[in-house]
Amino acid sequence: PAVISIEVVSGESGSVGSGVMIDPQGYVITNNHVVSLATSDRQAKITAVFYDGTRTAAKVVGTDPKTDLAVIKVAVSNPTVIQIGNSANMQPGDSVIAVGSPLGLQNTVTAGIVSALHRPVTAQGENGEPPVTYDAIQTDAPINRGNSGGALVDSTGALIGINSAIRTDGGESGQGGSIGIGFAIPSDDAIRIARVLISNGQVKHPDIGINAASVAAETSEGAQVLNVADGGPAARAGIAEGDVITKVGDRMVRNAAELTVAVRAHKVGEVVPVRLVRQGRPLVVDVTLGSD
Repeated sequence: PAVISIEVVSGESGSVGSGVMIDPQGYVITNNHVVSLATSDRQAKITAVFYDGTRTAAKVVGTDPKTDLAVIKVAVSNPTVIQIGNSANMQPGDSVIAVGSPLGLQNTVTAGIVSALHRPVTAQGENGEPPVTYDAIQTDAPINRGNSGGALVDSTGALIGINSAIRTDGGESGQGGSIGIGFAIPSDDAIRIARVLISNGQVKHPDIGINAASVAAETSEGAQVLNVADGGPAARAGIAEGDVITKVGDRMVRNAAELTVAVRAHKVGEVVPVRLVRQGRPLVVDVTLGSD
């Protein structure tokens, strides 16, 4: 009952997704791409449909396009609020259940396991928004379009992830159905970001101040620095164009997506050791993280 269906209508356009009630004041967490139509068109209407069929209007409280998260609010008394789990305690092989409205079929429940943890997921931004990158839980619980924003719960029914994307035979999450590769944003990250959205309407993420690309060579891994922002955190630490970053803090960096999630695992203003390779020579520099 804590998982709802979300309908967004703008003129002839519309979309259906899912959301999870996380607060007794009516705050619902969902994906940014579920409600992006409403943030780009103020005439768009959002309707929340509850387990018993009750329909009520909703409004966007805040969005974080970079992690594909959003919070909406519905005016409802005594809503059923989901129990929040601890996604950091999950292990590959643990049983999970996905709850949502795939293809508009409300209150659909599918089962599976945690296939992998710390799986960086990237996607194009919605309507010209910045690219999406987040550290995902991978699951084989069947997930389809419309599941986005719904709950991934553990065997006790506690929320451990927000279902967000699938890999299909057609490639990234747009068209096609489930082939047993789904991705959820861990609840520890999602709830932390949701709380900030409820308070501030937007989120600032830690930033290192570079543009990077995955190393092209098949024989090596890392994120190669393409350019460095003048006066930014990386520049102040002495990181230069052409350097290859291989570790941030305790996390190995094998590609550009892993660099993003490794930096976001820290806090703005935190001093983080960054291991890199410069012209074949290993170096470690301390970077004081800035804000995006």
